[in-house]
Amino acid sequence: MKRLVHAVVGCGRVAPNHVDGFSVLPDVEVRWACDRDLPTAESLARAHGLPRVTTDVHEVLADPEVDSVSVATGHATHHGLVAAALEAGKH
Repeated sequence: MKRLVHAVVGCGRVAPNHVDGFSVLPDVEVRWACDRDLPTAESLARAHGLPRVTTDVHEVLADPEVDSVSVATGHATHHGLVAAALEAGKH
């Protein structure tokens, strides 16, 4: 069975909860940390051993291996990011 590849978009104070929650699932790999602030994304990736970091959500959504995305940004940005993720087939 293929492992589900997951990305976290928004690497602030809620993001570690998403990484922790998905990381305990045996068939899930959290691969991406994405934040508009690169040091914030790098910090989350370093703390949780995530191999990919970017400031560009479109890079995450273009990755054919990504299956799902957690949107952990401010509420005002959820709609656009969730719509883009769904349009890219990342549920």
